[in-house]
Amino acid sequence: MAPEPGGRERPAFCGYAAEMSETGVFIQTANPRGKGTVIKLLLHLPGLADPLCCNAEVCWSRKLGGSRGPSAGMGLRLLDASEEARSFLREFCSR
Repeated sequence: MAPEPGGRERPAFCGYAAEMSETGVFIQTANPRGKGTVIKLLLHLPGLADPLCCNAEVCWSRKLGGSRGPSAGMGLRLLDASEEARSFLREFCSR
């Protein structure tokens, strides 16, 4: 998160969750972060009034693979998601 004038925080990075589990997520983005980077992750999911928030570590990343190659993005491991958040993700991913 990056500070805005007035002390509020705003997302400093945006991507799309392409695949998800209770332990991690693939974020599709044109600007993936490097392996080992820890980020604050906010996931806006249907069924949750507030975003799921936790720290996540980049386990791997890849650049765009060309017009027929894989999407650019990064695989994140959730570091400190609460048991309630993991339970929600388990249920959400089983739908």
